[in-house]
Amino acid sequence: MAQENTSADTLRQEILERSGADSKGLIDQAESEAARIRAEAGAEAAKFQEELLKKAASQAEAVRKRILSGVHLEVKKQHLQVMEETLSKIFEAVRKRLEAFRKDKAYGAFVDKLVLEGIEALDSSEIRIVPGELERVLLGKDRLAGIEKEAENRKRKVSLSLSDQTLAEGGVVMVSADGRTRFDNSFSARMRRYQGELRMTAMKELG
Repeated sequence: MAQENTSADTLRQEILERSGADSKGLIDQAESEAARIRAEAGAEAAKFQEELLKKAASQAEAVRKRILSGVHLEVKKQHLQVMEETLSKIFEAVRKRLEAFRKDKAYGAFVDKLVLEGIEALDSSEIRIVPGELERVLLGKDRLAGIEKEAENRKRKVSLSLSDQTLAEGGVVMVSADGRTRFDNSFSARMRRYQGELRMTAMKELG
């Protein structure tokens, strides 16, 4: 009977020891799995945080660019306004100087230049000149003959005559004999051409 009790005690002890070992293994495995899950969760959280930071930085850069773009446009708008105001003052000053120049003795030579420019611009052997009131006085027969001679020296043989029409401003308008082509060298036309050139130069400077 005593032997049976000893065998039973031994069996119980083995069962307890085995249960303890199994329990410890299960606990270790559970702790290991928990550590792995925590590590993966930490890595995922770090990745998510990094993505959020990148997105925030990208949005901040986009906002910065929009602000800078708006500032640049406003500055450019102000520059354009100042440029136009400055050009207007320059053109008005030039117009006044041209009008004053009409009273100068050297103006006759300038009229010659205006007519020669028209001769070069028109492909015609006969050209009528529509002059301003003062230009009509200056463009007498002798001066017209002198301009024709100068044109011939430049390899352009041309016959010049004055139109019955008169410009309401300074300068001249050149018209081919058939009336199909014309070259406007009046003061206002010259100003428009110079305005375009000067405005383009100013725009390039602004970038």
